[in-house]
Amino acid sequence: MKKQVKQLIFIALHLVLISNYSQSNTQKPSEHENELKLNMSSVIAIASADFTYERVLNAESSIGISGFYLLNNSSNISYYKTFSVTPYYRNYFTNYSKGLFLEIFATYYQRKEDLDPGDLTVDAYSNNAALGISFGKKWVTPNKFIIELYAGIGRNFYNDLDLSAPVIGRGGLIVGKGF
Repeated sequence: MKKQVKQLIFIALHLVLISNYSQSNTQKPSEHENELKLNMSSVIAIASADFTYERVLNAESSIGISGFYLLNNSSNISYYKTFSVTPYYRNYFTNYSKGLFLEIFATYYQRKEDLDPGDLTVDAYSNNAALGISFGKKWVTPNKFIIELYAGIGRNFYNDLDLSAPVIGRGGLIVGKGF
């Protein structure tokens, strides 16, 4: 009888220790699940609105969508897109959806170009899509303020009116807030 009680106590103690060990090694839930962000490099450099919504799936990954609109198309800056929508998936190398990340993105964009065939100026629109990869780093403060720095490159699927280069760039300095 004493031997059986000792075995039960031994088994119960092991179960408690294993339970405590497994609970201490589980990843804590993300500090926030949603993020709204603004690409400041696009705002400052090319007078555009470039907003991003990101949904944290777990401690290691997230999905998001970015929307870009060129506000001043008549400026002297030549830019490869006037409008774009870019969904993406991110995998974080560090925990809790911050730190270094690798991003796979797909983008659809439109470009307006003024063509001058002789005496007549014609607006030509080019639609294109690209698939690419980005690499970056995200910092999140305790009050959920977000700063992000990233860069990437994508390959265009097709070339309308010879207005599109074979590759596009993606990147910037992002600021935002998690909630």
